[in-house]
Amino acid sequence: MKKQTLLIGIIFGIAVLMSNCAKKSEQVLNQEAKKALEEKNYKEAVNIFDQLIRAYPKSPDAPKAYFNLGMVYFGNLNDQKKAEQVWEKLVRKYPGFDLEKEFFACAQETQDQEDPQLAIKVYEEFLKYF
Repeated sequence: MKKQTLLIGIIFGIAVLMSNCAKKSEQVLNQEAKKALEEKNYKEAVNIFDQLIRAYPKSPDAPKAYFNLGMVYFGNLNDQKKAEQVWEKLVRKYPGFDLEKEFFACAQETQDQEDPQLAIKVYEEFLKYF
């Protein structure tokens, strides 16, 4: 009886460990990143975008995750050097990604959100690349 109870306990423990180690879905990570941004928890957003990029590098959404990661560094954490490193990596890894279009759309969105200072920064960064 003790062996059977011990075996059941071990199996249960392994199941719990495996469920905790399971990779989060791409959709869940995207939702968590969006929530972190909404809550202005930018360091957490960086961590989540990093997880997303590492876990799903071949996803069609991976380039956008790189772009968004760069925007968090650039617009929220004021780390232009790190943002540029992320965008350079994005261009190397995903040469077909339309960085110009993303920058322009982001600048317009920022302007529409009535954040003129950030919109100016994004437009200036856009002009550096293009």
